[in-house]
Amino acid sequence: RIPPLRERAADVMMLAEHFLQKFAAEMNKKIRGFTPQSEQLFMEHDWPGNVRELKNIIERSVIYCQRDWAEPLGLKASRPGGGDGSAEHLVSLQEMEKRHIKKVLVGAGNNKSAAARILNISRTTLRDKLKN
Repeated sequence: RIPPLRERAADVMMLAEHFLQKFAAEMNKKIRGFTPQSEQLFMEHDWPGNVRELKNIIERSVIYCQRDWAEPLGLKASRPGGGDGSAEHLVSLQEMEKRHIKKVLVGAGNNKSAAARILNISRTTLRDKLKN
């Protein structure tokens, strides 16, 4: 029997760092680590989704990270009396990708070629993703 993540507080940051390095490498991003406030959020969260929840939060954080330090997106400290309320902020990976593309496009002054270069995709792929 492996105890749930909420009972293994010492493992949370180790796993978070592992997933951060993994996803940053996969997405070719240079992220130094988490913001100082992140560790407290990781420790206070109840982790009802266990390691899978942690992994998904880190993946989303890396997708949206545009600085040297990542922040755990959608993660809030647990509140007494159950649920942490973060589920209402969770979106599908497809929706997150769409939001990120729009954010990059705005940042690139609506220049699709520049946005495609920033996203490291072809202009055709960008056009297809914008249609969906």
